[in-house]
Amino acid sequence: MILPEPLCSTGCFSRDPGLSSVDVITDGMRRLDGTSFEVIFYSTWFDAAVEIADQIAATGAPTPVLHAEKSIGPAFASDSGHEIAFDRFAVNCRFARAIGAKLMVLHLWGLPDSDRRLDRNLAALTRLLDIAESYDLTLSIETLLCAVGTPLDAVVRCRTVDQRAGITLDTAFLAMHDQLGAAVTDDRLWPGVDHVHLKDYADPGQGWGTSYLHPGQGKLDLSAMINGLHTRGYTGTVTLEAHALRDDDTPDTARIEESLDWIRTTRSSAATVGS
Repeated sequence: MILPEPLCSTGCFSRDPGLSSVDVITDGMRRLDGTSFEVIFYSTWFDAAVEIADQIAATGAPTPVLHAEKSIGPAFASDSGHEIAFDRFAVNCRFARAIGAKLMVLHLWGLPDSDRRLDRNLAALTRLLDIAESYDLTLSIETLLCAVGTPLDAVVRCRTVDQRAGITLDTAFLAMHDQLGAAVTDDRLWPGVDHVHLKDYADPGQGWGTSYLHPGQGKLDLSAMINGLHTRGYTGTVTLEAHALRDDDTPDTARIEESLDWIRTTRSSAATVGS
């Protein structure tokens, strides 16, 4: 079985605000030569999106996944501004195409409303999928932290609204809802899962608020998660989403490469055992 190379999120070596310029991103990508990436579209990029896409593409690094700007989906829970959000989504789609991405991850809900007005976010989903499809992109909805429901129930509702919606499993947010194991056993999700965000977490029982960790640094059984994904027949992409910055704000490339190798080796071992 040939599995795709693990992806490194550009969020591993950047942050918003303060460390999100295109120079920071392209420098980190070049330092990790030979790596494939999931690029995060930051909120400060809209006015220069074309130029930034060109600079990222010029690195020559494979960038098969774009993480859409994080305020777009949550904006649909508000009473106004929906057309602006759709326009910004289209900018992200054009950016994704320009860098060669095929899949785009979206936060459909989030702060300040979380999933309290999820019906409003869901009402925008089919139009968002239509826009993504017009750019030949797959749109995948991330299993985010919820205030009133659960991540898995929320993405199931997305699939009920429109079966074209993919599902991105996020290990930390699922663990905070005690749903990490259920993500691979819940038949309602499959075969909708098309991407995974992998990171460890210190104490999922304490909720959100601390840094995302590398495999083995926290309390999540990520090996079991990967084994479960293999049991499900999952052969899609997995992105490392763990912070790896040195004190001088340069990427800790050794730490990132070690974690990427862990993902690669663990997935390969799961495939070998299951064959």
